[in-house]
Amino acid sequence: MKYYKLFFRYCSPTILIFSIVLLFICVDFIIFSEKVRYLEPQSPLPEADAIIVLTGGHNRITTGLHLLQKGLGSRLLISGVNTKIDPKRLIDTALIDPLLLACCVDFGHQATNTRGNAEESASWIKQYNYKTVYIVTHDYHMARSLLEFKQLIPQVSFIPYPIKDRETVDFIKQMNQIRIITSEYLKNIYVRIRTLLNLGKPTSTNISDAAIDFQILKDMNFTAIKVIG
Repeated sequence: MKYYKLFFRYCSPTILIFSIVLLFICVDFIIFSEKVRYLEPQSPLPEADAIIVLTGGHNRITTGLHLLQKGLGSRLLISGVNTKIDPKRLIDTALIDPLLLACCVDFGHQATNTRGNAEESASWIKQYNYKTVYIVTHDYHMARSLLEFKQLIPQVSFIPYPIKDRETVDFIKQMNQIRIITSEYLKNIYVRIRTLLNLGKPTSTNISDAAIDFQILKDMNFTAIKVIG
């Protein structure tokens, strides 16, 4: 009891509250990191109506194209693309039939971040009335992406397809991975708070009526992928 009184005598309520919050954040970060570490695609992979790739990371587009080629979705949207990528390079890299790309792949050019991906994709999903959709992005980016998508179109069932970077023993690369995870965790907290406070609904546009520019691959008019987060 004596030590208890001494503790509260020298520890102000502000410091105590700060310590509790810091402890909570540390524990929550560990839980988040472990979820990212063990996140894997479903097995076996179910069929879905469509596939959406969120650009901004290595192998995302190629993975989405391979899922399309396997027949796991009838159509693919690559969200967050502008006009500076050579389609021949994409075809050669992914080893995909050009006819499949021409008939079944759409490109969204409006998104510049994850929230933009969700808004762009929501319009596309409503256009085709899809009910089940694969989301292809990196494992560390998946939780925040699903939060954004589910807030805009909660009636749709999303199937996560996380992409993992290869584990490395290189110290600099490990530090970079820690930086990415930490940054993504902080962004994830922001989205969770915004969702909790219901501050994430778009105010300037109606998603169902938004004039989103989708470029079908047969136009062959796209060129570089924006790095988005």
